[in-house]
Amino acid sequence: MLPPRLPIKSETIPLYGHRQFQIAGMSNHVKYGFNKGFWPSGLKIYRTVVVIFNRLRRAIARTLLITSLATMGGCHLLTNRLGGAFEPVPEDLKAELSPGAAALVDLAFAGLDRSRLADAHVHHISREIHPSWQSWSSPIRRLRTDMFLSGAGVVWAEDVEQRYIERLERLAAHFPGGTSFFLYALDRTHDAEGNPQPDHTPIYVSNDSVWEVAQKSAANFVPIISIHPARPDAIEQLHRWAARGVRYVKWLPGTMKIDPADSAHDAFYRAMREHKMILLSHTGDEHAVETVDQELGNPLRLRRALERGVTVVAISMRQRVHPIHCRVQAACPASTC
Repeated sequence: MLPPRLPIKSETIPLYGHRQFQIAGMSNHVKYGFNKGFWPSGLKIYRTVVVIFNRLRRAIARTLLITSLATMGGCHLLTNRLGGAFEPVPEDLKAELSPGAAALVDLAFAGLDRSRLADAHVHHISREIHPSWQSWSSPIRRLRTDMFLSGAGVVWAEDVEQRYIERLERLAAHFPGGTSFFLYALDRTHDAEGNPQPDHTPIYVSNDSVWEVAQKSAANFVPIISIHPARPDAIEQLHRWAARGVRYVKWLPGTMKIDPADSAHDAFYRAMREHKMILLSHTGDEHAVETVDQELGNPLRLRRALERGVTVVAISMRQRVHPIHCRVQAACPASTC
């Protein structure tokens, strides 16, 4: 015999994540069964079905997103729009400029000492990247990689590094004679004990690669090495590259996992000052590649290097710091600055 009919009573059950679904139309007999325990597993089964449905819905949405991004990326529709799609050849630059634009370019270089002209921020490329950069299982990273390539005017291939440098050389040919181009290496991420962390390294550009380009290229590339100060051979590497005439060291603290304020790096700073090497350190939040800790890019953390006589250039300052906190002065003798 069925239980007696009861007044309709709404039940609230979680559905679709944060939403809730009012079960007002459920039969009184079923509700009575839930409430009185005649069907104790009914509500549990229902909730299990809801959980499975929500997970399936998210999986389908993720699959559709990846598929759509892959389709657009494969057709170069989205990546070219966002990345630049720089198809014009550099040799046509002057012919493509309007008279007004050409005059503006000439005016920009007028009165400058051409022998001191430099592009101080040129990145090299490398095939040694984190696997997620080339996988549609990480659609945002994969899309970003395609945009980088589109903006650089190259495609991913076995010889992508060579093609990238060749394009840089063609672009450099249109700068005034004597212009220098600082070509950056990027060391791997390391922990505090100096162990490399490949899982946290987005891209690795070796010091040897930028040195080789600088030696062979007709363009005036200046090799900018990158050495993590926690590496067991960090100071040895500084001596090695200083002996070759290298003057600049590049850090990306938030990505490389370097705390410039750590006293453990004092010996590294002493070696840099000994060789009169200049530290180029990215400051502020980093969004072009993955980071371990954004706070490591705080420009105030460079005070320790400055106080130990190292000449420091803060690159790409985008930190949200009150202006009064940014009055950091170099504490190095004039002979080393």
